Amino acid sequence: DERLRQAFAAQYHLDAGEYISAMGVPACIAAYTRGEPWLGELLQVLRGNMEYVRNFFEEKFPSVSVSLPEGTYLMWVDLKGVASQEQLRAFVQE
Repeated sequence: DERLRQAFAAQYHLDAGEYISAMGVPACIAAYTRGEPWLGELLQVLRGNMEYVRNFFEEKFPSVSVSLPEGTYLMWVDLKGVASQEQLRAFVQE
């Protein structure tokens, strides 16, 4: 679809998809060559946050299950254990 291809190409250009800033290159090099200590600390913080969330739900809301992430830092919370829409609304608001 030529119209769709042109719209994509125009948006790609607006989003700077083909542009790398002058600061982006040295920042990327620094991250790959000297970023390992920072990454290690970040992973420790993320693991601690994940454990905190999992323990919180296990202790306070055992009917709610939490999936620990495998390739991201996003956690999914399964609220099927909350019985009704009203209970779910109250649970999320409180």
